[in-house]
Amino acid sequence: MSQDTLEASAPTEDVLKVRCHECDHRILIENPEPLKKANCPECEAVFYIPKQVKDFIYESPVSDDGVLAIYCGTDQKLNRRVFFKVVNKDLIDQDKVYDVSIGSFFHEKIASVFGAESIDGELVLLTEFIDGNTLEHYLEKGMNLEADSVISITQEITALMKEASTEKIHHGHLSLDSIWINSEGEVKVTDFVLRQRTRDNAPEEVKEKIVDPRYFKDVSKSGIDESTDLYSLGVCIYKALTGVFPGAASHNLTDLELDTPDSFNGAIQNLLDGKVSSFEELHKLLVPEETKEQVKVVKTEKKAEPKKITTQSKDSESPKVNNESRRLNQQKLRFLSSQLLIMRLLLILSIACLAIFAGARYMPNTGFGKASERVLNNTLDKAFAGDKGQLDVNEILNEGD
Repeated sequence: MSQDTLEASAPTEDVLKVRCHECDHRILIENPEPLKKANCPECEAVFYIPKQVKDFIYESPVSDDGVLAIYCGTDQKLNRRVFFKVVNKDLIDQDKVYDVSIGSFFHEKIASVFGAESIDGELVLLTEFIDGNTLEHYLEKGMNLEADSVISITQEITALMKEASTEKIHHGHLSLDSIWINSEGEVKVTDFVLRQRTRDNAPEEVKEKIVDPRYFKDVSKSGIDESTDLYSLGVCIYKALTGVFPGAASHNLTDLELDTPDSFNGAIQNLLDGKVSSFEELHKLLVPEETKEQVKVVKTEKKAEPKKITTQSKDSESPKVNNESRRLNQQKLRFLSSQLLIMRLLLILSIACLAIFAGARYMPNTGFGKASERVLNNTLDKAFAGDKGQLDVNEILNEGD
């Protein structure tokens, strides 16, 4: 699913202005037919003529199976990309309220539902935009999934459904078109409870049109539970592995030559045979026993590894070494600081002595010169007389003034 969009202005009665997502060319469309294909006159890029409904802009159709029509577009009120999922109004009982929420349960692999509105008799859901496509799309295009990819998808969905089941939340119509793979290769599951609740509230004459019987062991069964989702997941993975839906004449997966491990094939076949009672049990089946033993061996080897003990021992002594080194460095810094202070004092004293000497020698008749001479004489007298008294230089200088 491309993220390219058209920038559309508010349409007049018969003219719509859009901007090509490829060449940025502004296009004027007279008498626009919403959601009809058109070509940019500048670069020939193909686009769909946008359709505006309230604050929503439908930009391009994604799929339509007669029950659910999906459009990619923009919610202008919130300024974000969304999917608009429109339930066929012929399948809706207008007198009933449709609750398609799953309460407060949140999971990163479940596509969010932002809201639902009734527009022109149609139930419109605003859901999370996914930059990618469905598993059904990839299979229809003849893209073969690698064994590791199939296993990974199965494990991710199993982990999700296991958590949902603990909250008594069930999908009700898990299918290839509700399993999405985004551009980062991540799994997203959409349409939780949507089709089943639509079916439960639909007029009797159209109930069976809402669900695909190929994903149900007993399509006439009312309500949904964990066994419904378990079987549906088995159908999805069977189709991904073999390219066909399971049926009366289908082969047992364990009898086929597939790239996936026998333990995995056996687990999926057990889903179809109704031999798995919960996603918790399925989760255990998807982890082969030999893998568990390998994990135990690796953990044991790591605990007995002598190098780690040695490294830990060295690390435990390192704080003492660092503290002793830090103490010696601090002592060196204090010594150097004291030496630097003494040198600065000596420099100041030397400059002062030179000034006094210069004043006494070269300016004998000035106040400063006479004061300098007195300082020198007094200092020499005290030095040779052994007088330890302190000189009051300010007093001598004042006398000189």
